[in-house]
Amino acid sequence: MRDFKITIIGASGTGKSTLARALAKQMGLPHFDSDDYFHWPTDPPFQKQRTPEERMSAIMKDLNQHKSWILSGGAAVWEPVLPVEFSHIVFMYLPKALRIQRLKDREAALFGARIQVGGDMEKTHRDFVNWCEGYDDSTAAGTCTLKRHQQLFRETKASLLKLEEPLATGEQLKKVCQFLGLK
Repeated sequence: MRDFKITIIGASGTGKSTLARALAKQMGLPHFDSDDYFHWPTDPPFQKQRTPEERMSAIMKDLNQHKSWILSGGAAVWEPVLPVEFSHIVFMYLPKALRIQRLKDREAALFGARIQVGGDMEKTHRDFVNWCEGYDDSTAAGTCTLKRHQQLFRETKASLLKLEEPLATGEQLKKVCQFLGLK
């Protein structure tokens, strides 16, 4: 099998991690998620960011242990830029209203009353949703924006697949496997 250095990117709520896990299982490859490197593990989650040096060191240590892998999340557009040449990029896009509803549903399933009024994660949840709403018009802080993803598309040598419609994970997986030249 040839080497695959696949990244799956897009806005929060598009299903990047779900697709990446399914693809990793199908291909027998390790899956890494950017959030595991960007933030220290905390409860509630995502409260403390690693420094750029810490996250770069941790993610490169893991990626460098494998010839092929799948990386989901925003690491492809981090600053500083990862010293990786991706073989394939899968870009996932959904309309904002659908994405935000999916995020709210996911967060409610994961955290329940903690994100409700008076819960210990209420403000964090509200801030996260507000940040996610800034993806399309690039008003979100940081590099996870549509504008930055489009810039990556112009600069990369990697093969690019755009999934820009709501599809079940199985259908997405089928399209990605075709894109990769797999059966």
